[in-house]
Amino acid sequence: MNLNGEKQEVFDLGIELYEFYAAEELKNTDPFFAAARMKLYKSVLALAVNHDDLNEEEMTRIESLEDYEKILSTLPNNHLARRYYQGFQNVTPIIKSCVMADFRVSMQQFWSLIEKVLEKDSD
Repeated sequence: MNLNGEKQEVFDLGIELYEFYAAEELKNTDPFFAAARMKLYKSVLALAVNHDDLNEEEMTRIESLEDYEKILSTLPNNHLARRYYQGFQNVTPIIKSCVMADFRVSMQQFWSLIEKVLEKDSD
């Protein structure tokens, strides 16, 4: 499952915003942790821009990686969010546990960026 032109533009803008955020706020972050976090962000972003029935309130209340995995399990195997998440699943257990420990904070930051992207798209 790929994104259409408009959704791809929104996705690309979301990636640009995240890269800017990471360069400013995550300067001293371990590169492996940063890469894992980026994969998870891409998965969440792909879900946000490519899921017409997205219940934003439900998504913003996700409190654990298990909650997120439950949502992903309802999507087709070829959904872009699932493909990016598979990349995240291949990280080392130590990095994955660090991302899991930071999950709630990460999701708040992700949704803050995604809301900015979606607002720009609606302008």
